[in-house]
Amino acid sequence: MLAAANKTAKTVLLVGVFASGMGIAAPAADMPTPVYKALPGAAVTSTSGIYFWMDGSAQAIRLPSLNIGFHTSNVSGAVDLGPSDPYDTQHANGFGIAGAFGYVLPYGTISPGFGSDARIELGGSYVHATVSQNSGFGPSGNNYSFVQLTGLNAGFTGCGPPGCLTSSTVSTTYDAWQVNLKGASDYRSGIFTFTPSLQGFGGSARSNESFAQQVGFPAAAPQETYNASVPLRWTDFGAKFGLDAKAALTPMLVASVGGNIGVSLRNASVTATDALTGFTVGTSQISASASNAPFLANAEARLTLSPTRAVELKGFVGLNYDSGVPGLASPTNPGPTFVVTPGSPATIKFVHETSYYAGGGLKISFGP
Repeated sequence: MLAAANKTAKTVLLVGVFASGMGIAAPAADMPTPVYKALPGAAVTSTSGIYFWMDGSAQAIRLPSLNIGFHTSNVSGAVDLGPSDPYDTQHANGFGIAGAFGYVLPYGTISPGFGSDARIELGGSYVHATVSQNSGFGPSGNNYSFVQLTGLNAGFTGCGPPGCLTSSTVSTTYDAWQVNLKGASDYRSGIFTFTPSLQGFGGSARSNESFAQQVGFPAAAPQETYNASVPLRWTDFGAKFGLDAKAALTPMLVASVGGNIGVSLRNASVTATDALTGFTVGTSQISASASNAPFLANAEARLTLSPTRAVELKGFVGLNYDSGVPGLASPTNPGPTFVVTPGSPATIKFVHETSYYAGGGLKISFGP
């Protein structure tokens, strides 16, 4: 019996030695559980691969005022009171599309100090918006001078009792496209992820404005008609710094806010024409160009739903601020309305505007 016990003990000892050699050990209550920590700003896991996203949005674009056409004067015609049918900020509505192809760099490509899931993406956007507005003035006993785009006072019409009426329409079409190259990376802390980014961009925009105006007595054919075509063009090249912050509300739902700020080198040009018909007949044309370095800013809020690891659906609202949107500054004429005199031609002006948008989008990842 003693021999049997010794044999059993030897067997247990051999099994224990074998298990230790193979790296196999039974858990023990008094052994601490190992803890693995990622370096600050780095994710424990990271997958590389290509991704693609596309957005669609409703756009509310704000454009500078357009104040051209007939000018009003006092009854004696000695004082120019400015355009008779002024238009304030134009509210153009339309749509926008945007998208990009991106590539997430393999884990370890860059230092963990620069974050995780570092990526680069090439993207672009296009916005189209239109607006048509009507205005009118009178009846008024004031005189009307025909200040053309060159600033020339081409003549006037007197409006005694019962006075004159004016009516006008301005139709504007806005188009803008842009391409950009962006780099970004993530810094994670619990349920929060912070994403700084840097992008360079270039693009072009245009606003085509058609203006038509009439002056006449009530219940009579118009005495004078004025028409103008104002096509503005501008190009942009610049850079933006962005920062997004998002929080995982559930494993599938993420809320985020973010935006960017930047500056652009902007070159604008216009070649506009106008024409008068009626008792006074005349045409004029101006060509002008100007440069500016506007400050640009964006803010956006998003909700993202991920039904699968490779698919993301999102909805968003946001705004864009631009400190230098090009517009046409009105021509001026210092002389009395009843004297044909030269004046200052229309030029390009830069004004600050804030536009708004809302929409949704889709992102698909093709990584492992």
